[in-house]
Amino acid sequence: MLSIQELGTSILGDNPKSFYILGGSEYGVKKKYIDILVNKIGKLTEYPDMDSLLRLLNKKQLIPLQPSVYIVRYDEAFVSAVSDKSASVLKGLKFSGVIICLYEQVKHIIKLDKYFPENTAAVDNVSPQFLSKYLHSDFPKLPDRFIDIAVNNSDNYCQAQNICRCMSFAPLEELFNLEDSEILKIFGLADSSTEAQIRAGVASRNFKYLTELIDNYDNVDSVLYTILQTMIELDKLKDNKYAQSDIRDYAKYWTREDIYYMFNNTYSQLKKSRSSGAIDNKLVLTYLFALLKYTKIPAPEVMN
Repeated sequence: MLSIQELGTSILGDNPKSFYILGGSEYGVKKKYIDILVNKIGKLTEYPDMDSLLRLLNKKQLIPLQPSVYIVRYDEAFVSAVSDKSASVLKGLKFSGVIICLYEQVKHIIKLDKYFPENTAAVDNVSPQFLSKYLHSDFPKLPDRFIDIAVNNSDNYCQAQNICRCMSFAPLEELFNLEDSEILKIFGLADSSTEAQIRAGVASRNFKYLTELIDNYDNVDSVLYTILQTMIELDKLKDNKYAQSDIRDYAKYWTREDIYYMFNNTYSQLKKSRSSGAIDNKLVLTYLFALLKYTKIPAPEVMN
């Protein structure tokens, strides 16, 4: 398997490979590499699966195909059918451009690496040093201090890019006079990790963790919406066990009935917060989090 350094050297060099398999969760870095190749080659073309792409490239063309970066996303059929013979055919394919197959599931990358060890790379979260290097390249006019804020307060490259993009549109002379904590609040970053933590806490039904998390958190609406979104996502995960999600591993703790009643209980509290006057935010959230401790979450009518 290619290391992230070998992958970068290959793509940034004068003679990139004709075929790459990119796995891992860091889509932002994958997109950066794709953009670099598109800038070199000049065209981007997406195909639904490798089978249809290979049929095109193996077909004799009256008018030669233009050089292109061909993207195929999450083609499980290709993984299932790959063999020594099909790998040999693909390695010997002659065409103008680069094929990039994108995957996220570890099992897919492990299998493909057996057949394409010189073409496969796992692009997971990169180190802060690499992240800083990429962001300095993307935003050369943004001072080091703001790049550091983005690096230290983001979960991945895409999020860091969005932070830098927002900062680049702001009057920098005014930002310089602010504390880092104030800058984080301006760009909505102070609670950026809290939403993910609440999602994980709700999905894992961890009452103690959630009550400690909200001790100094006063945006009750945001938490209620996060709970509702978490229930919707859990419901989708019950239908598709292969769907990618940061809470996928917790779906096993939920039944359809529990998801339904937790959604309804949360929605009921959201309506009450809209119709009544002052409410005790912490009491509302503690009540909802306490429902997670039930073996079977009760219906709102029962609790009322």
